[in-house]
Amino acid sequence: MLNILYYLDISSLNGLLSGMEDELQLRQELVRIGKLLHSKGFVAGTDGNISCRLDSDRILITPSGRPKGYLDPDELVVLDKAGSQLMGTGTPSSEFKMHLAIYNNDHDAMAVVHAHPPVTTAFSVAGKHFHVDILPEGIIVLDNIAWIEYATPSSDDLPNLMEAHLPGSDIFVLKQHGVTASGKTLEEAYLKIETCEHQALIYFYASLLGKPNRLKPEEIEKIRTIFSKKK
Repeated sequence: MLNILYYLDISSLNGLLSGMEDELQLRQELVRIGKLLHSKGFVAGTDGNISCRLDSDRILITPSGRPKGYLDPDELVVLDKAGSQLMGTGTPSSEFKMHLAIYNNDHDAMAVVHAHPPVTTAFSVAGKHFHVDILPEGIIVLDNIAWIEYATPSSDDLPNLMEAHLPGSDIFVLKQHGVTASGKTLEEAYLKIETCEHQALIYFYASLLGKPNRLKPEEIEKIRTIFSKKK
C-alpha cells in the first residue's frame, strides 16, 4: 500500500480515499437495508437479494446463501456490469441477472432490492392483482408497477420479461416469486417495497369489507400533475 501511495499525487490520493469511503458507506447502507427487510418480515431464511451501483462499471451485491438480516459489509460481492466477479470470497446472489437487467436498461437505477413481502407475494401466488389507485400514495409511488409472469428464478427468462417494462417501471411484482424495486438510493428502493406491501394489505382488508373504492380518473390526473412537479 505504501509503495502505491508513493507514486500518487495528492489529488489522486484524495480521490482514492474518497472512493474507498464512499464504498464503505454503501456497504454499510446495504447491510442496514438487509436488516430492515428481515425486521419487517419481508424476507425469511436466506431469501431476497440487494445491490447498488458503486460506479458506472461496478455493482455491489449480496452473497448467495446468506440471511439478509445478518450480513457483514466485508462479505458483499463486487461484479462488473457484465456479471463477472471482481471482488468477494462468496458467490454472488443467484438472481444477479435480474439486477443487471435493471441497471443495463435503466440508467437512473442506482439500487435494486428484491424481497418476498407476504401480502404482495400472496397476491402473486393467487394470480390476482391489487389496484394501486385506491389511495393517493398508490398513484404517487406505485403508478408504474409492472406485473411479471412466472419465470424460473436465476434463469434468463425472468430478466427478459422484465426488460420489456424498462426503463418505464421501477417496481415489479413477480408471479409466484416476490417483489423487486429499483431506486436512486438503497433506501428509496426499499421504501417502494414497503409501500407496495402496505398498499396490498389495505386492498386485502378492504376486499374483506366489500368492493374497494378506486379513485376517480380526474382525481388520479390531479395527483399525477401535482406530484410530477415535485420530483
